[in-house]
Amino acid sequence: SSHLLGAFLAGLCFCTDADAHAAWQEQVKRVLQWLLKIFFAATIGFEVPVRSFAQPEVIWRAAALCVASVGKIATGLWAVPLRRAEFLTVGFAMAAWGEFAFITATTARDTRIIDDGTFSAVILAVLVSVIVAPTLLRLTLAHSARTAQMRIEDAMAGHGGHGGGG
Repeated sequence: SSHLLGAFLAGLCFCTDADAHAAWQEQVKRVLQWLLKIFFAATIGFEVPVRSFAQPEVIWRAAALCVASVGKIATGLWAVPLRRAEFLTVGFAMAAWGEFAFITATTARDTRIIDDGTFSAVILAVLVSVIVAPTLLRLTLAHSARTAQMRIEDAMAGHGGHGGGG
């Protein structure tokens, strides 16, 4: 297991302790963003094998993994109510989760479960996922907000713009 799992479990143990939560808010939250950036760059960011991304085999494998990750978008089928906007919102939100995949891939490579080519393909696929899915999620949410605003304006116009009646 990883150090992150230990940190997660420690947080889980203390998540209902009001004193621990107050101490976290006072002491840690102020430097959290700065620490996260350094932690990510020093542990995960330096592991990204950018030079191998141009190899055809890595690109092909990463493309296959990206196609397989479409299954994450299918989790939108559990959105309630199941409408297009909700499906896309849930699907793209689930597809955007990839940070832990970096750690899993690095551990798999370090323990020789996967080779360097597979590692590069996994990292490339994860990078595509964590860039494309949040962008599509942002566009979906913006479209949903515009649609909701138009429906509100249409409803108000349908009532003659008086704003009364309920």
